[in-house]
Amino acid sequence: MVSEQGSAPAGVARRERQRLRVLEEIKAAAFGELRERGTAGVTMRAVARAIEITPSGLYRYVDGHDALLGLLASDALGDLADRIESAQAGVAQDTHATRWFVGCLAMRQWSLEHPAEYGLIFDTEATRGRPRIVAQSGNRAFLAFRSVCADALADREIEPDRTLLGELGTRVGDDPVSAADLLAATGIACLVGHLSIEIGGRIGSPLTTQERYPIFVRAVMRLLGFTAEELPDVNPPRGESQHVRGL
Repeated sequence: MVSEQGSAPAGVARRERQRLRVLEEIKAAAFGELRERGTAGVTMRAVARAIEITPSGLYRYVDGHDALLGLLASDALGDLADRIESAQAGVAQDTHATRWFVGCLAMRQWSLEHPAEYGLIFDTEATRGRPRIVAQSGNRAFLAFRSVCADALADREIEPDRTLLGELGTRVGDDPVSAADLLAATGIACLVGHLSIEIGGRIGSPLTTQERYPIFVRAVMRLLGFTAEELPDVNPPRGESQHVRGL
């Protein structure tokens, strides 16, 4: 029966809780296969075996292999967005260059801690199974950077004349939304390129990656037109507030 408040029948609620519980078990097993064997190792048969159900039974919860990879990518993107948002929330919201900088550091740290998940979410073949869900999760990470660009443009912490906007003929006054989108997308593309090469172990440099990445981020920020002269140090000693110049 349905209660006076309009809630679902108890039996339906139990079945839904059971479905969600099994779905979480499926994703946990699939993430285990992903971390151990890579994207190619995430098969319906392997996941079914891990949670001790038949492959055909798995289709009661997941539409297929592409859909399963899409669900994993969605969860991974949500986790990445959480990390970026948390880092940005930890600094003053009116220091937009710092918000961008710490977001970039958070993105790298998450990527190094989750190389398999990083590889999955930037694999277009893997994310095609659930494009709507993946897009919703991915938008959170994008919007975390886009909002910084929009605020920085409004507060003149990004000078349009110093950015690639001029190269592309974009007039910020006419379409500030498109300008922020363009800057954020360009910055993220640069970060993904660097991180993909770093995680793949294909960067050769006398500097360590820990030293090189902040230099790279500041170079990208110059491309985007940030005007700030100082940014927080990467790992300032406890109790000290160090800065590095570079913009």
